Amino acid sequence: MKRKMMLCERVMYVDRDSTFTIVQAARVRGALDERRLRDALDRVQRKHPMLRCSVEDGDPPTMVLEDDPQPIPLRIAERIDDEEWQRQSHIERETRFDTARAPLMRLT
Repeated sequence: MKRKMMLCERVMYVDRDSTFTIVQAARVRGALDERRLRDALDRVQRKHPMLRCSVEDGDPPTMVLEDDPQPIPLRIAERIDDEEWQRQSHIERETRFDTARAPLMRLT
């Protein structure tokens, strides 16, 4: 499936040389089971089409629903100190997505 981007989506692609990333921090208490987290991400991705979309460049850009997208990337970062979340947030804000490949989401 292909569709033209809506105006609110195109705002993110006005300047294709700049990044547009939203970083959301959350505190996790207790042990983290990476396998269960991976399974949950896979289920969410299967349920929500936007997590299986890529962007085809053009004027206007086109959203493309991919049949077999890559899994949502998962990176586990160890907490070193109380400021680690800020360092990880900075890394994520500066890491660009390959908009030609789904998904346009990652979890750290």
